[in-house]
Amino acid sequence: MKINLLKKSLSIMLMIALISGCNQAPTSNQSEEKTVEAFDVKAFKDEINSIIKNSPKGINVVDFLNEVGASYIYDLTLPMADVDKYETKNRISLSIGAYAMDMFYANTYNRADVAIPLSDIVKLQAGKLGIQSSPESNSYFERIKQNENNSDSLSYYMDKIWNNFHLTAAKSDMPDAYALIFVGGNVEALYLLSQLTLYAQDNQKMLDYFSQQDELAHSMLKLLEILSEDEAVKPYYEKMKPISAYFTAHESFTVNELNELAPMIESIRNDMFN
Repeated sequence: MKINLLKKSLSIMLMIALISGCNQAPTSNQSEEKTVEAFDVKAFKDEINSIIKNSPKGINVVDFLNEVGASYIYDLTLPMADVDKYETKNRISLSIGAYAMDMFYANTYNRADVAIPLSDIVKLQAGKLGIQSSPESNSYFERIKQNENNSDSLSYYMDKIWNNFHLTAAKSDMPDAYALIFVGGNVEALYLLSQLTLYAQDNQKMLDYFSQQDELAHSMLKLLEILSEDEAVKPYYEKMKPISAYFTAHESFTVNELNELAPMIESIRNDMFN
């Protein structure tokens, strides 16, 4: 009797051990799966660099605004006083792009009093990310201040600084930051274009140019799609989708299209910077 009872007890203990072992195995596998599937943005570095390299550039938008005689409106730009509220890596990256675009916008209109402080902010924000200026770029920053009354020299050195910055950012191990710098700058460019087109009285030429920004919008969507695994970036991706789709759906723009699209651009810009 005692022997049978002992056998039953041993059998029960063996079954419990086997069940316990089976239950533990999936936990280990799930942990390994999560590790393997973890999003690594560095794997997309070449793709991000390629998208940026082959995309239209927002700085062309700023040049166009000057060519058609659009106004320089300081109040449309990102307030310099807000720089300290951009604290996360994503927000700092976006702000670098926007402040840089505002810098070129000011410089195009010979507003050295605005462009030079903005160049300092761009340098400051880049430093926060660990993207340090090269010795060559540092000398250009100094020359900017020495040539504030010479618009041609100012433009030359700002272009040099920005080109060097692009090379540094593209080579860095932060392709996500580089992508968001590009997105932030070009959202700002589209915002300036949309708002200034709304203000213009005879704006057909601006409307025609605005309708041609489809490739720029599509490039930003591709970058945000890559980064959308980041929950902080995903809302920007969701808001860029209808903007990109709107450009695809409309080959030409009238005031009606502008009135529909401009609020979408303003909304994503507000989400990024407010």
